[in-house]
Amino acid sequence: MGVVSLVEQCTVRTIFAQYPLLGLALEFQVRRSSLSAVLTDDNSTAMNVEEDTDNIGLISLDPGLEPYKDHFKYRMKRYLDQKKLIETYEGSLEDFALGYSKFGFNQEEGCIVYREWAPTAQEAEVIGDFNGWNGVNHKMDKSQFGVWSIRIPDSGGNPAIPHNSRVKFRFKHSNGDWVERIPAWIKYATQDPTRFAAPYDGVYWDPPPSERYQFKYPRPPNPRHREYMKHMLE
Repeated sequence: MGVVSLVEQCTVRTIFAQYPLLGLALEFQVRRSSLSAVLTDDNSTAMNVEEDTDNIGLISLDPGLEPYKDHFKYRMKRYLDQKKLIETYEGSLEDFALGYSKFGFNQEEGCIVYREWAPTAQEAEVIGDFNGWNGVNHKMDKSQFGVWSIRIPDSGGNPAIPHNSRVKFRFKHSNGDWVERIPAWIKYATQDPTRFAAPYDGVYWDPPPSERYQFKYPRPPNPRHREYMKHMLE
């Protein structure tokens, strides 16, 4: 059986706007009403539920938007559905916004974890110097949101993908063609200097501690005052 949860919020705000040069003083009263409604089945799949959007503040301010009210309702429904999916699979909008910190190549618990977003891809794999550019043994799995991922365990205590070696994301397009791309979150890319107009290659960059840059000086203190702009008049 499904479960419906309804949470309604209504706020009324008065806004005053004065225009001395025109001799006008305007008063706006904005009413904002929202009803969050989500119906989930046993598989926690979000389903469309009609929301009460009779009082849209934007339309109150601009009656000329009344003919487009149905479209505003449609966009609100899409937003609520997508927000529910994000909260279900990612935890929260804030966690979802931190995706940049987990995409690409990362070291996690003795593995290299690689994630790439390609929602329309039919199949995907990671290729590079480390596997002879053959991804048959490095197929990736797809999540609900079109995120492909793979965990590659370390070998003999060392990362399976050597530092400073070339890598690419290979996937099957919706039309059936296989294409290769530089990983979107790659940290380093190079180009063969001996070839004219050579394509860039993604490079797995994870130097050992002995080769990483070490900061030598303390961070400067924050200034007590900040000056945004100064105009000098003669």
